[in-house]
Amino acid sequence: MTGTGLAIGVGRGGAVVGPLIGGFLIAGGTSIPLAIAIVGAGATIAAIMLMAMGHSLSATSTR
Repeated sequence: MTGTGLAIGVGRGGAVVGPLIGGFLIAGGTSIPLAIAIVGAGATIAAIMLMAMGHSLSATSTR
């Protein structure tokens, strides 16, 4: 298993689970804008983590 294969697998899993979570939220009575905000929060957290990881990698490569 490679890192690229793992990333592709996780991405495909998210592509399946994301709409399921959104559907469950809307079916449970959550408003559509709130459901979108909840699902979007996960993407925002992932983006912040990637940016932090990039900063830590660039700091270690300049040593």
